[in-house]
Amino acid sequence: MSTLRVVSVNLLLGVLVSASLLCIVLREEYWPFSNYAMYSGLAQPSKTSYQVVGVTEGDPLNEVPLESPHVAGRFSGARYRTAIGMLVEQGDSGALDELLRQMAVEYETHRRAHTDLPALVAIRLYEDRWDVVRDEEPPLRRAGRELVREIAPDMVGGR
Repeated sequence: MSTLRVVSVNLLLGVLVSASLLCIVLREEYWPFSNYAMYSGLAQPSKTSYQVVGVTEGDPLNEVPLESPHVAGRFSGARYRTAIGMLVEQGDSGALDELLRQMAVEYETHRRAHTDLPALVAIRLYEDRWDVVRDEEPPLRRAGRELVREIAPDMVGGR
């Protein structure tokens, strides 16, 4: 190997290592020298999530999760859970009620096309708290569940 090649490779490696160390010391993110945020933090000891359920008639009342894309349409997946979490944290009850009403309308539209689905009499939003448990499968254990909001029967579409 030529001397020029050895010096060039050593200089390149030196620049990469120096830039990475500088990012670590300054605690700044300069890609590609920074760590990836997805894996850079420790797991939190607890987790909070939100679940929207539809309440159907019956004795006792039955709760139907509204998270499936087949049931909730565009209101399924991580985006809607993140949006609900932000609305709850901001205390924006008007926007939260509107989102729950829209979910009820979406469900009712889907229900009309699939007659095997029950009609809703209410929609509830729960906050679930989970503790992270190491060396257990699954690694989360429910620590609590609290009713955050419930839309009255007259606010739900289709009734």
